[in-house]
Amino acid sequence: PCSAATTRWEFADGPCDADSPLDPATRDTIVDAIAGSSDTTNPYVRDVTIDSSRVCLPEDTVGASLTVDNDCWTHVHPDHLDVRDFSYWASNHEGNKEAAKGGRPNPIVSPAEGGDFTIRYPHHHLMTQWNKNEQYMGRLGRLGDAVGFASLPTSVQTVEMANLA
Repeated sequence: PCSAATTRWEFADGPCDADSPLDPATRDTIVDAIAGSSDTTNPYVRDVTIDSSRVCLPEDTVGASLTVDNDCWTHVHPDHLDVRDFSYWASNHEGNKEAAKGGRPNPIVSPAEGGDFTIRYPHHHLMTQWNKNEQYMGRLGRLGDAVGFASLPTSVQTVEMANLA
């Protein structure tokens, strides 16, 4: 969180079981950033800007959990709980052919066909694969955000989507 302009923190009701052991000045910087963030409408995550003029030592801050105003906030990946349009990627994912040859379902489509709306990033994939391919998975917002229909990409401004509003 100390090396990025904006960092994402996941909310959990109530204090953390144990706050991460951080340098006191670093802890104060992050706590102040979370508490002072204007990104307060999402019930699940908060995108927070860390003041670069404050002390923030990066050691042990990745994945840190801190109690702020009696609630637990945990540092997560910047795309955690993003809502994305996987239409293109569902057909063009590099692993689709290999899955089909092995008699396995499409790895992108199968969660949705099973009623799940989440895709868990495989532990055996390098993060560089995500960084290289996220351009094919259009970001629509974050789970819990209110997003206006007109602000959505035209590719998802369908009649079905309009009827959900």
